Amino acid sequence: MDLQQKHIDLTKIRFVAFDGAAVFSGIRNGIAANFRAVFNLVILFIRCRTHALQLAVISVADGIPDICKSLSTLKSLFYFINRSSVRLTLFEDVQDIFISKHIKLIQPGDTHWLSNSLAIRSIVHSYQSLLVTLENMYNENNEDSAKALGLYNVLSNQATGFILHTLQSILDILAVLSKSIQTKAADFKRLQYVISSTILRFEELKDYSSIDYVNILETIQKLLLVSSTI
Repeated sequence: MDLQQKHIDLTKIRFVAFDGAAVFSGIRNGIAANFRAVFNLVILFIRCRTHALQLAVISVADGIPDICKSLSTLKSLFYFINRSSVRLTLFEDVQDIFISKHIKLIQPGDTHWLSNSLAIRSIVHSYQSLLVTLENMYNENNEDSAKALGLYNVLSNQATGFILHTLQSILDILAVLSKSIQTKAADFKRLQYVISSTILRFEELKDYSSIDYVNILETIQKLLLVSSTI
């Protein structure tokens, strides 16, 4: 084993931590099971808390069709805009009109939940530019028009806009928690404080008044006013 080649005494290992995949955590052939069988029967297997957090959030999202559709749109937008230099240039040109700097769309990933947080943030902050870009692509009447129209219809839907704007607040909180779990300086006392703070911040989100949500819808409606010809 590589660890033995590095002169690490495996008989002294007391804890092993993995991401929870079957190849690691399997009770018969998993690496953790092999460690116990060969080196130390009382070794403790610790599942990566960050990965467990990611799986929990994905599981919740998978149970809500509207959220699944919104997250799927993130991927479609990223690939559609970024896989063509012409489309990307148009997106950047439109951003020059509305904002002072270019915002790059972030590719969301199933195995890295923080990427979803960053992906949503990039779209929310460039929502107006994306709508205008997609409208322009549709009006060009070329091979991109149908795809652009489909993405425009999803993005201009108030439900999608509301979900993305609301998810940003939720995922920003989870991103802080995830980063705190991953830091090398973390200890149990600090993590306990971070988890308590996370719960408190979620409780504060529950205290949003109806006015807060109305403001989100009004913001989305204002963005749609810049593009009304489709």
